[in-house]
Amino acid sequence: MLGFTVNQRLNSTEFDLVFKQGRRFNTPHLIFGYLLQPQPLAMIGFVISKKKIPLATRRDRLRRMCRESFRLNQQKIGPYWIVVTPKNNIKEAQEEAIKQEIQTCWDYLIKKALYRDWE
Repeated sequence: MLGFTVNQRLNSTEFDLVFKQGRRFNTPHLIFGYLLQPQPLAMIGFVISKKKIPLATRRDRLRRMCRESFRLNQQKIGPYWIVVTPKNNIKEAQEEAIKQEIQTCWDYLIKKALYRDWE
């Protein structure tokens, strides 16, 4: 299934687990927190503050880009809970650079999932 449903969004307790027990993957403009789970379904959440991205339309655009990319790659990513947080310098970033960073994170998690399955 290539949809993005409410079941694939993290709730507050899952956010806390990712922040406390998870690992991080940093790109120049984004931080991806992730935590491996026994469930077969990848889930995603966002922490995007007004302080880092003042305009609501830009915050929504970032969420939409992440969700769409996640939706297209979710079958390959593996059973991770993922939290996306922008860095302070996100305001100066070009949209194409952000899309590339998102894809870089998915490639990293796909590689980790393949390595885990290979062991």
